[in-house]
Amino acid sequence: MTHEISSLGGKARGQRERNQALESYNQNPNHCLTCQSIINVKPTERVCQARKRKFCSHKCSAEYSNRHRISRRKVSTKPKRMNALDGVTKGDLFNRRKNYQSARSTIRDHAYSIFMETNTGTCHQCGYSKHIEVAHIKAVSEFTSDTLITVINAPKNLVGLCPNCHWEFDHNLLTLSLQNWE
Repeated sequence: MTHEISSLGGKARGQRERNQALESYNQNPNHCLTCQSIINVKPTERVCQARKRKFCSHKCSAEYSNRHRISRRKVSTKPKRMNALDGVTKGDLFNRRKNYQSARSTIRDHAYSIFMETNTGTCHQCGYSKHIEVAHIKAVSEFTSDTLITVINAPKNLVGLCPNCHWEFDHNLLTLSLQNWE
């Protein structure tokens, strides 16, 4: 019984200390580096962790990180769609190119041209619009060598992401919300 009583006292003390810490934080809160809004302490978060945060959301973090990034969009004189890849398989492309990177660049450029025909240039995840990269929802490496490039780069397999979201997606740190995608 005495253990339960001390435990209840510890909980009450912990709650009192959290309330004091929240009151202190609210007197001088952190502000988001992007939008200048107050960074709120989440219900399950320690106040000291909220003090360390510099952004109110993932979107603001991406916007801040991408602010000085130079856009790599290519201005091309080629027709929008690279029809030379119609009927070409992944295996054919990798076999006729000098190296792996050349084949990957061809697939990436084709994917970008397909994606930009039907989509806006904003990140699907955070809405950032100054620079996007086209990501494959199902990775190119997951397709067999007899798969057509037009199937790999089908619009339903492409999504536009800012560089930060793209890196997080490629490293399984980001799950895309694609419920209305197809």
